[in-house]
Amino acid sequence: MSQRIAKDSFVRPSCDIKLLISILESHRGLFVINDVVYDAILYCGTDNLYFSYCFSYTTGRAVAETLLIVDNITKVSDRSYSVKSGNLETLVFLKE
Repeated sequence: MSQRIAKDSFVRPSCDIKLLISILESHRGLFVINDVVYDAILYCGTDNLYFSYCFSYTTGRAVAETLLIVDNITKVSDRSYSVKSGNLETLVFLKE
């Protein structure tokens, strides 16, 4: 029998993800993550970032997509952020 998971049992990021979301959503260019180019970001929740390329609302699919569960975010430069997710660190670069 499954047990209900309490809201407070989820791991929340130790950073202000809402600040980064506003920066990413206002960016008019592309995003480069691990040498893959994405053209959109969709805010999925309080602890994750979903990047997509050619997302179709009709099918709910994209040509390329990645989901980052955020533990911590560090600003590297004016155009790049390091997103820590578990043991992995991913560089998010804002391309013009």
